[in-house]
Amino acid sequence: MALVVAQPKPTFDKNKIQWPLSYSLSPSPTDGSRRRWWSHEYYRGPENQPVRILYSQSNADSERIALSFLNEPVLGFDMEWPWDKTKPNDIGGRVALIQLACEDKIALFHIALHDGQTNQELIAPALRRIIESADIIKAGVSIMNADFKRLKLQFQLEPRGAFELSHMHRLVTSRPGHAYEISTRLCSLSTQTEHHLGLPLDKGVRQTCDWSVPLDDQEKNYAANDAYASFMLFHCMNAKRLRMKTVFPIPRPAETYLPFELVPPVAVQLEVKVDGTKAVTMTAQQFLASQATRERFTDARNASQSVAAAANRPNKPKRFIEEVLRLRLRAFERGIMSMMSPRLTERIIPRDTINHLISTPPQTRDELHQVPGIQGFLQACEEVDRDLWKNWAEWEGIKDGAQLS
Repeated sequence: MALVVAQPKPTFDKNKIQWPLSYSLSPSPTDGSRRRWWSHEYYRGPENQPVRILYSQSNADSERIALSFLNEPVLGFDMEWPWDKTKPNDIGGRVALIQLACEDKIALFHIALHDGQTNQELIAPALRRIIESADIIKAGVSIMNADFKRLKLQFQLEPRGAFELSHMHRLVTSRPGHAYEISTRLCSLSTQTEHHLGLPLDKGVRQTCDWSVPLDDQEKNYAANDAYASFMLFHCMNAKRLRMKTVFPIPRPAETYLPFELVPPVAVQLEVKVDGTKAVTMTAQQFLASQATRERFTDARNASQSVAAAANRPNKPKRFIEEVLRLRLRAFERGIMSMMSPRLTERIIPRDTINHLISTPPQTRDELHQVPGIQGFLQACEEVDRDLWKNWAEWEGIKDGAQLS
């Protein structure tokens, strides 16, 4: 039995700007010629090293190359297959080439040249692990309805970690106050590359390339470009996201809410961390609304804290103490109103109820619940998961008030 060595889990801090990368665009030619198309060949590492292309024509080579990508948290992803459908049962008609890219290298897995016809013979184990890993981000365009759909249907794989670059493009190019524009509508890879990286992609080779035979250097470079552009676009646009005035959370993996087919555009779903705990799902519009609510509640809480500081002054007359309680109640009420959906604009504690609370302060939770006119406000507190009694007991200095029933 072969020994299976556990691989460390790839990690990537999505909320840390990592742009520009160590591999960057080399200076333009000094002979005055202009670059017409974007290419990975223009990028150089810290010691002027070019991006490597690793080309595989066998399952064994694919396994060896794929192993070198297993610990990469983010990969550019692309696939190629013939447009000629005269041989639908031939492997070249299913998937001819799978491309992966990280910062210093690009892998071209020429599946159409692998010996065999079974899934195991065609897809190397390490490559399959990359495709099915939710921990490795695979960034591309039309990745769900084209690439991953084909892998699922033709090879019975369970692709995960799909990051649709169009979603991030819609997010970082949206206009302030137009969150509804952040949809799943696709945008071509060439358009995104020109917008964010300065030059479009040359798509002429794709129409003439025969993916069923070994690739020449021009074809290798074409195939490598799409995957490397996808990798660079992910990091470039993520940095733009983190520099936005309103920093939206990163879009969720596409497979968590989209089918493996082309569907009408819907709102992009974002992965929102709430107080550092588990993630919840929101659209951009919902996120903006939640941020506004949080800001309003913070303002109300700060006002309450200011009142508390004043209340701690020595030798306070009874009238002053009563006014402090009144202000605290109103600040707490404003916070609850701002958290309601839709946001409330009318007062929800009757004036007579506030006067009763001030003149006859309840000493237990039961007494609080018996205050005339308080039930509507208590219900509102419950809807937004806030406890009036805990706050009241603190204001009044009731010992162990939160535990009283």
